[in-house]
Order: sequence, then structure tokens, then C-alpha cells
Amino acid sequence: MKSTLLAVAAWIVVIPMSFAENGPAPGTVVPDADIVIPCPAPFEFGWTAPRQAYDVLEQTRDGYQILVVRDDKAGIGFLPVRDEWGHSTADSWIYDIRLSTNTILTKVPAKLSPGSLTLRKGTPYPATAVANDKAGRYDVVFTFKSFATTVTVDRAQLQLPDAMELKTVAAVVADDTIAQTEEATDLPKQRAVEEEKALLERESQEAQTVSRKLEAIAAKETPAAGQALELEAAKKESAELREELTQIQAMHEVLKQELVKAAAAEDELTEAKKAAADLQVQLEDGRKQNDALKQELVKAEDAARKLEAARKEEADKQAQDAARERAAAKKADAVPPVPAPEAPAARPPGNAWAPAKPVVPEPLKPETVIMDIKPAAVAAADPEVVADHAAGQGTAGQAPEPLKPELLKPEPLPAKPIKHMAVGAKVQVSSTHEGLEGEGTGAALVDGDLATRWSSEYAEPQTVTVDLGKVQTLAKLRLHWETASATAYRVSVSTDGEKWDMVHEADLKLQGLPKPRVDDVDMLNTAGSQIRLELLTRVNPKWGFSLYEIEVIAAE
Repeated sequence: MKSTLLAVAAWIVVIPMSFAENGPAPGTVVPDADIVIPCPAPFEFGWTAPRQAYDVLEQTRDGYQILVVRDDKAGIGFLPVRDEWGHSTADSWIYDIRLSTNTILTKVPAKLSPGSLTLRKGTPYPATAVANDKAGRYDVVFTFKSFATTVTVDRAQLQLPDAMELKTVAAVVADDTIAQTEEATDLPKQRAVEEEKALLERESQEAQTVSRKLEAIAAKETPAAGQALELEAAKKESAELREELTQIQAMHEVLKQELVKAAAAEDELTEAKKAAADLQVQLEDGRKQNDALKQELVKAEDAARKLEAARKEEADKQAQDAARERAAAKKADAVPPVPAPEAPAARPPGNAWAPAKPVVPEPLKPETVIMDIKPAAVAAADPEVVADHAAGQGTAGQAPEPLKPELLKPEPLPAKPIKHMAVGAKVQVSSTHEGLEGEGTGAALVDGDLATRWSSEYAEPQTVTVDLGKVQTLAKLRLHWETASATAYRVSVSTDGEKWDMVHEADLKLQGLPKPRVDDVDMLNTAGSQIRLELLTRVNPKWGFSLYEIEVIAAE
């Protein structure tokens, strides 16, 4: 029994030498198939940061197993290909040649989760047997760049080198041999040692013979074993190619979607360019219209200047005509009454015409002539003609020729103060324009003087409020407008200055050039202490509003 066990032990010691060249190296294991092992997170991974590079342990159709390093700790995390909104999370080295091999560059923030590692089929890994483990498991060392971890794998999933297997069996046989040797014999120790030496020599010779035979058998089986290894390598390469093809197909789908989005973006860009071109055309049209309006504005300003010059010229001419008329009137007052003309000489007999008495024209009163002349008379009347005609100088025995109205222009009556119930009242205006000749404050509206006027700023609307001091019954309102009048306005009355009742509303369509006018407004015997005039529309949008007087007439 003892000799047999020693022979077996010797055979076990020799066997690994014959298979070491064809099996895994001592101290390594080879998985029979891919083994996926979940890896717990050593810390909270959190979210990725944009434009951050990660080393990739494995890329699948669903995402990337990446190495996450933080604070001198490392772990394996999982990054999905797309985030929850469908956005691509990272650029891969497979499609971006700027990236290093097995590297990705994140594009958007994405949530990381604990990942896993894969022990590849046919790949040797350093391993040691788990001590005192009846299940026969092994601690396998997995390394990736600077990262290393140990995972425990069942014996059934691994291929072990002969040395590791035989070492374990030899340890068991040695233990049994020692136990049996201690119980086997009561012979003296020296005899037992001698016999044991002889047996060992004999068994060693037999073991060498068996070893040579086994080497011969192993030599015959080597080609078949080599073919098996080549087949395993081919299968592994095929699996890797299939996985790479799957990844390429997945990325192809992603690229197709990106292409569709790019086409949609290109269509939007085309529409945007078209809209921009339309806006450019509209802008050019607007610029042309603006230039045309500017030209019209220049023309209007020129016309306004010419009109203002004409008005000034007309005013100067009227002043000169008034001076001439006043001189003519003074000269006419100094002319004596026209004497009666002498009787005409007797005519020969047979003359059909013989007046019974001489024709004596009645003297012409100068003041009557002047007052009857219409304003449309010619402005350049000759004072001498007026004086001579007033004196009755004409052909003897005949009445003077009638005076032609177009030769005279009446002297304008001097502005006389007018009396009405609002003279001296309190006036409040929304604005006042001063600086031009004749312009004054709101007090000019109720001073009874038609030579003074109030002017507003060049804007609309404007408001004028007259406070009569007490409630009175109002019959009429007479508005004495300067040329810068209002074409639309409202008149309202109040007894307390808070509640207003509209009495009159005007919206006039004036013909011809603007000129001064007087509007009579029927106040309908309305009772009130305050009158408000709302000026809405100007006769000329380049002027303001201007009034000589607001004449307030009470009911009788």
C-alpha cells in the first residue's frame, strides 16, 4: 500500500512537466465563457461633466463600461449611449480619430450607474485558490491600465493549468501517505527507512518509464490540441467581430437619426434664409418709402417757409395800405365842400337837349366812401385819386365818375376792447409756446383784447380751462381763432371742476388755405362755473393751437 502511494505521488510530480507547454501557465486561469461580474460602486458616481474623457473597459450596444477615478479611488461605472431625452452622451474613439483608443469624450451631463467587468473566454488571468473553500473557488485578478481588482469565480467556470490541479491532488495524496505510514508498521525505524529507500528507487524507475510513455502519448495528441486552440481563438475572434458589428450597426442607426435631424435643420436654415431675404426686400422698400417721405417732408417744409414768407409779405403790404388809407382820409377831411358849377351856356335853337337847370352833384362824403369799400379792393389805391374824387372834381356840368371799389382798400378798424363775463377770469392751459411775435400766455384768452393771443406747443391734444368763479347760466361761447386754429375740439362745462358735461363737439372740414375765423358755440343755457376747451386736431400738423379770445356770453 505504501509503495503504491509513493508511485502515484511520483507520477503526479512528473505529469505537469508533460502538459505545461500546452495548457495555461501555472498560477493563471482561463474562463470557459465570457463571465460578466457586477462591480459595486466604491463611491457615489453622480453625473458626468461635458467634455470629459474616460477610459473604456467595454463598449456595448447600450452604453460604455468606463473607469471612474475620484479622490484616489477607482471604480467601474456605466454610461448609457443616450440620455433620458435621447441625446448622444459621448463621442467614441471608433468614430472620432482624434480620440485615443478605448477612450470617449462626454458631450452632455449624464447619470452614471455602477458598472460591470467581463472575464473574456480564453483569456488567461492571474488567480489563486481560495483557502479553506470546500466549493473550490478561485480569486481571479482583473487589471485594466492602473486599475486592479479581485473577483471570486467558481471552479466550474474556469480552465485550470495542470500544475495547479496536480498540486492540489499531490497535497491530498501526501497527507494520506503520511497518515498511513504512521499507522502501517511497528518495525524499527531504521529498517523501515531502508525498505522505504529501496521502494522509492524502484518506484522512481517505474515512474520514469511511465513518464516517457506519457510524453509519447502527449506528443501524438499535440497536433489535435493545437487545432483545438486555433478553433477557440477563431471562435473568440468571431464573437468579437460580431460584437463590433453590432456596435457599428447601432452607431449606424444613430448616424441615420443624426442625418435626419441635419436634413431637418438644413430645411429650417433654408426657410430662415428665405425669410431673411423677404425681410431684406421689405427693408429696402421701407428705406425707399422713408426716402420718399423725407423728400415730401422737405417739400412741405419749403412750402411752409414760402407760406410764412407770403403771410409776412401780405402783412407788410396791409400795413403799407393802411398807412396810405389813413393819409387819404386825413386829406379828404381837409377838402372844402364842392361849389355848385356854373350854368351851361344856352344852346342854339333846335337842340334836342336843354336842361331846365344845371346839374349839381351832391358832395361825396369821404367817410361814407371809405366805410363802404369791401376788403377785396386792390391794396394799391392812390390817395390823390381818393381825395380828388371826394372833393367832387370832375368835368364841368357833369357828375363825377363813380369811384371803383377795386381801387380802394378799407383801413382796418383798430382793435377795440370787448366786454364779456370771463374777462379777468382764471385760465389754466396745458402748454404755452412763446418767442414768436404776438404769442402770449393763457391770460391773453380772457383779457378782452383781440390783439393779444395764446399759443400752445406744437403738439396735440391741448386743454384750456376757464374758471368763472361762480355758477352762471351760459348762452354762447365765441372763439376768436388765429390762423393756427383747431378743426376738431370739444367744449364741456362743470359746476365743481370734477364732473364735466360735454355741451358741444366740432369736427370741421375747412376749404382753402388756413385763415383766422370766429366760431359761435351755442351753450344751451347750461349752468356752470368752469368751461373746458379740449383742442384735438390742428389745422396744420406743424403748428400749435392759437386763440385771440374766448368770449363768454351769459344768458339774459
